[in-house]
Amino acid sequence: MNDWDIKYFNRAYNILNGIPEEKAKKGLNSTALYLGLTMDEFEKESEKIEELIYKDEQLAEFKSSLIKLNNLKVINTGGMFFSSDANSFCRSKIGNKLNELINVYIGTN
Repeated sequence: MNDWDIKYFNRAYNILNGIPEEKAKKGLNSTALYLGLTMDEFEKESEKIEELIYKDEQLAEFKSSLIKLNNLKVINTGGMFFSSDANSFCRSKIGNKLNELINVYIGTN
């Protein structure tokens, strides 16, 4: 993991921690996490967001980081959604602990 993976992990995990457990199990896709939206908000705005999915470099970087973190088992995959950004991500036990440690570290610096 590099610095931007940690930054993106922390960003995504703080959003995931802010949603109710039942919705968290289903996950949020990377675009919703990137924009700080719920899946309901994402679906309402999906036509406007569609272009962003294909053209935003930073979103592509964010998504690839989440996929890498999933391979490390730091973040789990959730359900599949019918959209251009179908993969979703949700919390994991390892991620919970890592997020706690990152937040402690950030708080001490």
